Amino acid sequence: YALTTHYCASLGHKVNHSFDEKKVNCEYAHCDHPRFGQIRCIKTLRPIKKGEELLVSYGYDILNVTGDGVPDWFLEGYKKFSQLS
Repeated sequence: YALTTHYCASLGHKVNHSFDEKKVNCEYAHCDHPRFGQIRCIKTLRPIKKGEELLVSYGYDILNVTGDGVPDWFLEGYKKFSQLS
């Protein structure tokens, strides 16, 4: 765990994925950073309540039959989610 008090770019990598599209409250966007220029960032889709977790869809193609480019941890998480739904 590292403190973010001295971090000076985007905290987009701190946003978690949700397999449940109804819970997604953010999306990836492009932003102009004063030091790094164009960077990927997270944009909220609605006002976020204090303490609410930021959730985004990582955008992996879970319907890809071969699973090419989809990390194993993501496929395992999807399998668990599918069994609960």
